[in-house]
Amino acid sequence: MLITNRHNVTGRRQDDDQPLYDHGGVPDRMVVWFPCRYKFGTWTNTTIRLLDDDEQPLWHEHPTLGKAADIVAIACPFPQDAHVVAYSLSPPEREMLLRPSETLSIVGFPFGMKGAAQSAIWVSGYVASEIELDFEDLPRFLVDCRGRPGMSGSPVLAFRPSGMINFKTGEYKAAMMNGPVLEFFGVYSGRIHPESDIGIVWKRSSVIQLVESLPAN
Repeated sequence: MLITNRHNVTGRRQDDDQPLYDHGGVPDRMVVWFPCRYKFGTWTNTTIRLLDDDEQPLWHEHPTLGKAADIVAIACPFPQDAHVVAYSLSPPEREMLLRPSETLSIVGFPFGMKGAAQSAIWVSGYVASEIELDFEDLPRFLVDCRGRPGMSGSPVLAFRPSGMINFKTGEYKAAMMNGPVLEFFGVYSGRIHPESDIGIVWKRSSVIQLVESLPAN
Protein backbone atom coordinates (compact mmCIF):
# COMPACT_ATOMS: atom_id res chain seq x y z
CA MET A 1 0.00 0.00 0.00
CA LEU A 2 1.29 3.46 -0.94
CA ILE A 3 0.49 6.63 1.03
CA THR A 4 0.57 9.90 -0.87
CA ASN A 5 -1.29 13.19 -1.20
CA ARG A 6 -4.81 13.24 -2.55
CA HIS A 7 -3.92 16.03 -4.98
CA ASN A 8 -1.23 13.78 -6.47
CA VAL A 9 -3.81 11.22 -7.58
CA THR A 10 -6.64 13.61 -8.50
CA GLY A 11 -4.44 16.14 -10.32
CA ARG A 12 -6.63 18.82 -8.74
CA ARG A 13 -6.13 21.48 -6.09
CA GLN A 14 -7.49 20.67 -2.66
CA ASP A 15 -9.05 24.09 -2.08
CA ASP A 16 -11.09 24.64 -5.27
CA ASP A 17 -10.86 21.30 -7.14
CA GLN A 18 -9.38 22.99 -10.21
CA PRO A 19 -6.79 21.14 -12.32
CA LEU A 20 -3.22 21.58 -11.12
CA TYR A 21 -1.87 21.94 -14.64
CA ASP A 22 -2.55 24.56 -17.31
CA HIS A 23 -3.46 21.90 -19.87
CA GLY A 24 -6.31 20.77 -17.61
CA GLY A 25 -5.38 17.09 -17.73
CA VAL A 26 -5.72 14.80 -14.72
CA PRO A 27 -3.79 11.53 -14.21
CA ASP A 28 -5.14 8.03 -14.70
CA ARG A 29 -1.98 6.22 -13.58
CA MET A 30 1.14 6.73 -11.51
CA VAL A 31 4.66 5.33 -11.91
CA VAL A 32 6.42 4.44 -8.66
CA TRP A 33 10.16 3.77 -8.48
CA PHE A 34 11.95 1.48 -6.02
CA PRO A 35 15.62 0.72 -5.37
CA CYS A 36 16.64 -2.73 -6.56
CA ARG A 37 17.46 -5.30 -3.92
CA TYR A 38 20.23 -6.93 -5.96
CA LYS A 39 22.39 -3.99 -7.01
CA PHE A 40 22.87 -0.80 -5.02
CA GLY A 41 22.23 2.35 -7.02
CA THR A 42 19.85 0.75 -9.53
CA TRP A 43 16.09 1.19 -9.68
CA THR A 44 12.97 -0.59 -10.84
CA ASN A 45 9.39 0.67 -11.21
CA THR A 46 5.75 -0.28 -11.30
CA THR A 47 2.68 1.46 -12.73
CA ILE A 48 -0.40 1.99 -10.57
CA ARG A 49 -3.83 2.49 -12.08
CA LEU A 50 -5.65 5.35 -10.39
CA LEU A 51 -9.08 4.73 -11.95
CA ASP A 52 -11.01 1.54 -12.70
CA ASP A 53 -12.71 0.72 -16.01
CA ASP A 54 -15.67 2.91 -15.01
CA GLU A 55 -13.28 5.78 -14.17
CA GLN A 56 -13.97 5.44 -10.47
CA PRO A 57 -11.08 6.14 -8.03
CA LEU A 58 -9.06 3.16 -6.89
CA TRP A 59 -7.57 5.02 -3.94
CA HIS A 60 -8.88 5.12 -0.37
CA GLU A 61 -9.56 8.41 1.42
CA HIS A 62 -9.52 9.22 5.13
CA PRO A 63 -12.42 7.44 6.88
CA THR A 64 -13.92 10.56 8.49
CA LEU A 65 -12.36 13.54 6.72
CA GLY A 66 -12.74 12.16 3.20
CA LYS A 67 -11.86 14.71 0.53
CA ALA A 68 -10.85 17.25 3.18
CA ALA A 69 -7.75 15.22 3.99
CA ASP A 70 -4.89 15.55 1.53
CA ILE A 71 -3.75 11.97 2.10
CA VAL A 72 -4.84 8.76 0.40
CA ALA A 73 -3.82 5.10 0.30
CA ILE A 74 -3.65 3.08 -2.90
CA ALA A 75 -2.65 -0.50 -3.61
CA CYS A 76 0.88 -0.69 -4.98
CA PRO A 77 2.17 -3.94 -6.51
CA PHE A 78 5.83 -4.26 -5.57
CA PRO A 79 8.18 -5.43 -8.33
CA GLN A 80 9.85 -8.74 -7.48
CA ASP A 81 13.29 -7.14 -7.44
CA ALA A 82 12.26 -4.10 -5.38
CA HIS A 83 13.88 -3.35 -2.04
CA VAL A 84 11.05 -1.94 0.08
CA VAL A 85 11.63 -0.48 3.52
CA ALA A 86 8.44 0.96 5.04
CA TYR A 87 8.36 3.60 7.76
CA SER A 88 6.77 2.38 10.95
CA LEU A 89 3.43 4.02 11.75
CA SER A 90 3.31 2.67 15.28
CA PRO A 91 4.40 5.24 17.85
CA PRO A 92 7.84 4.20 19.09
CA GLU A 93 8.31 3.12 22.65
CA ARG A 94 9.96 6.47 23.28
CA GLU A 95 8.40 9.22 21.17
CA MET A 96 10.56 12.24 20.39
CA LEU A 97 9.39 15.55 21.77
CA LEU A 98 9.65 18.25 19.10
CA ARG A 99 8.90 21.88 19.75
CA PRO A 100 8.69 24.83 17.33
CA SER A 101 12.11 25.70 15.82
CA GLU A 102 13.41 22.12 16.07
CA THR A 103 14.56 20.45 12.87
CA LEU A 104 12.75 17.98 10.63
CA SER A 105 13.62 16.48 7.25
CA ILE A 106 11.32 16.31 4.21
CA VAL A 107 12.57 13.55 1.91
CA GLY A 108 11.44 14.07 -1.68
CA PHE A 109 12.16 15.35 -5.16
CA PRO A 110 11.98 19.19 -5.38
CA PHE A 111 11.23 20.27 -8.97
CA GLY A 112 11.55 16.59 -9.89
CA MET A 113 15.28 16.70 -9.16
CA LYS A 114 17.04 13.59 -7.85
CA GLY A 115 20.18 12.96 -5.90
CA ALA A 116 22.90 10.54 -6.95
CA ALA A 117 21.59 7.29 -8.44
CA GLN A 118 18.03 8.69 -8.46
CA SER A 119 17.92 8.88 -4.67
CA ALA A 120 15.65 11.31 -2.83
CA ILE A 121 16.82 14.71 -1.58
CA TRP A 122 16.69 15.49 2.13
CA VAL A 123 15.40 19.04 2.67
CA SER A 124 15.83 20.46 6.16
CA GLY A 125 13.02 22.34 7.84
CA TYR A 126 11.84 23.52 11.23
CA VAL A 127 8.70 22.80 13.21
CA ALA A 128 6.60 25.95 12.75
CA SER A 129 3.55 25.20 14.92
CA GLU A 130 2.80 23.12 18.00
CA ILE A 131 2.62 19.52 16.80
CA GLU A 132 0.15 18.59 19.54
CA LEU A 133 -2.34 21.18 18.23
CA ASP A 134 -4.31 20.85 14.97
CA PHE A 135 -3.75 23.51 12.32
CA GLU A 136 -7.15 24.84 11.17
CA ASP A 137 -8.89 22.06 13.13
CA LEU A 138 -7.42 19.33 10.94
CA PRO A 139 -4.79 16.75 12.02
CA ARG A 140 -1.80 18.59 10.62
CA PHE A 141 0.97 20.95 11.69
CA LEU A 142 3.19 23.50 9.97
CA VAL A 143 6.83 23.28 8.95
CA ASP A 144 9.15 26.06 7.81
CA CYS A 145 11.14 24.68 4.88
CA ARG A 146 12.00 25.36 1.26
CA GLY A 147 9.30 23.02 0.00
CA ARG A 148 8.87 23.06 -3.74
CA PRO A 149 6.74 21.30 -6.39
CA GLY A 150 7.70 17.64 -6.54
CA MET A 151 7.84 17.23 -2.77
CA SER A 152 4.14 16.54 -2.23
CA GLY A 153 3.64 13.21 -0.50
CA SER A 154 7.13 13.21 1.00
CA PRO A 155 7.67 11.58 4.39
CA VAL A 156 8.51 14.02 7.16
CA LEU A 157 11.11 12.61 9.52
CA ALA A 158 12.99 13.56 12.64
CA PHE A 159 16.49 12.17 12.33
CA ARG A 160 19.16 12.58 14.97
CA PRO A 161 22.53 10.90 14.35
CA SER A 162 23.28 10.90 18.08
CA GLY A 163 23.43 13.21 21.08
CA MET A 164 20.94 14.51 23.62
CA ILE A 165 17.31 13.91 22.61
CA ASN A 166 14.10 14.94 24.36
CA PHE A 167 11.38 12.30 24.60
CA LYS A 168 7.68 12.49 25.46
CA THR A 169 7.62 9.19 27.31
CA GLY A 170 9.93 6.96 29.27
CA GLU A 171 11.64 7.07 32.61
CA TYR A 172 14.02 9.75 31.38
CA LYS A 173 12.54 12.62 29.33
CA ALA A 174 15.99 13.45 27.94
CA ALA A 175 18.68 10.97 27.10
CA MET A 176 22.11 10.90 25.51
CA MET A 177 21.90 8.57 22.49
CA ASN A 178 25.05 6.95 21.14
CA GLY A 179 23.48 6.03 17.79
CA PRO A 180 20.94 7.33 15.29
CA VAL A 181 17.25 7.84 16.08
CA LEU A 182 14.64 8.14 13.32
CA GLU A 183 10.92 8.84 13.72
CA PHE A 184 8.18 9.33 11.12
CA PHE A 185 6.04 12.41 11.85
CA GLY A 186 3.75 12.68 8.84
CA VAL A 187 3.29 13.46 5.15
CA TYR A 188 4.18 16.78 3.52
CA SER A 189 1.43 18.22 1.28
CA GLY A 190 2.66 21.58 0.00
CA ARG A 191 2.82 25.22 1.05
CA ILE A 192 0.10 27.39 2.56
CA HIS A 193 0.76 29.96 -0.21
CA PRO A 194 2.92 29.93 -3.37
CA GLU A 195 5.07 32.76 -1.98
CA SER A 196 5.51 31.22 1.47
CA ASP A 197 8.02 28.70 2.79
CA ILE A 198 5.51 27.52 5.40
CA GLY A 199 4.31 24.02 4.51
CA ILE A 200 1.65 21.64 5.78
CA VAL A 201 2.31 18.21 7.30
CA TRP A 202 -0.49 15.70 7.80
CA LYS A 203 0.22 14.06 11.12
CA ARG A 204 1.19 10.46 11.67
CA SER A 205 -2.09 9.98 13.56
CA SER A 206 -4.11 10.81 10.43
CA VAL A 207 -2.09 8.32 8.39
CA ILE A 208 -2.70 5.65 11.04
CA GLN A 209 -6.46 6.33 10.90
CA LEU A 210 -6.39 5.99 7.12
CA VAL A 211 -4.43 2.74 7.16
CA GLU A 212 -6.59 1.21 9.90
CA SER A 213 -9.73 1.94 7.85
CA LEU A 214 -8.55 -0.05 4.81
CA PRO A 215 -10.48 -3.19 3.95
CA ALA A 216 -8.76 -6.43 4.92
CA ASN A 217 -7.42 -8.42 1.97
